[in-house]
Amino acid sequence: MTIEEAKAIDLRDFLTAIDCKEVKTRGHNHWYRSPFRAEHDASFKVNSERNEWFDFGIGKGGNIIELGKLLYNTTYIPEILRHIETHAARIPNEKESPSNQVPVEDTSKSNIQLFSLSHPALLYYVRGRGVDIEVAKTYCREIHYQVRGRSYYGIAFLNRSGGMEIRNPFFKGCEGGKDISIVHSIQGNVANQCCVFEGFFNFLSYMTLKKQGIKGICNAQEYDCIILNSVSNINKACSVVSQYDYIHCYLDNDDAGHKATEKLCCLYPDKVIDESHLYHPHNDLNDMLKCGVK
Repeated sequence: MTIEEAKAIDLRDFLTAIDCKEVKTRGHNHWYRSPFRAEHDASFKVNSERNEWFDFGIGKGGNIIELGKLLYNTTYIPEILRHIETHAARIPNEKESPSNQVPVEDTSKSNIQLFSLSHPALLYYVRGRGVDIEVAKTYCREIHYQVRGRSYYGIAFLNRSGGMEIRNPFFKGCEGGKDISIVHSIQGNVANQCCVFEGFFNFLSYMTLKKQGIKGICNAQEYDCIILNSVSNINKACSVVSQYDYIHCYLDNDDAGHKATEKLCCLYPDKVIDESHLYHPHNDLNDMLKCGVK
């Protein structure tokens, strides 16, 4: 973890991860009892707009690095970053975190903006999943949006209907209609073969392996890529894959993945090639990539 990646962590989420609970909120100011000293009243403030803290009891404040110096009793930055990374891994899923809960009836996103993928926290997340950064930048965008006035950001992967899958380390969701994504190897043309993936991180993993020159897993021929974005979209993919001479299935090694592959095999028995054995015993391509290709 770099300093910039650490600074990108939401201080409120980090405090939740170290079991420091919010006491009250006033606008952008969130009050806690100090995480590094005993106190009865909450005098530790986090400004969510600036992502900075200030402890009125000791008259000090700053960013997460300055907080780490006091929490871990050291000024040695590599050690501070190591501790922050360890605690950041405990940050709860956005859907489960009390400070991030959004009522079911009001989860609509507003102020949606798309950028080139560049946020340090998202790039750190991509690297943590073993995916090549340039590959991710080629096929993904960065999305910023708001829900009930609170700002969020994530990795966006577009589908053919104009909707998108959204991922960050703490959230998995979508915006717009749920649909498959199609990536053509030659723009404007349909290849003779296609590869089918369940999620876009498996697709990114495949493209990373291809860039690394890993043989035996990646198809050497020209091919299009069909990303289901959910096995529930298998019916939407059936009519699309029918136009290909060969259909290489890189679906998950679980019941849902096997059933989806079996469905395609039943429809196109002379076309489908089940490639899931290439990354067995791993559940999917990304799991294999994270563990290291052998």
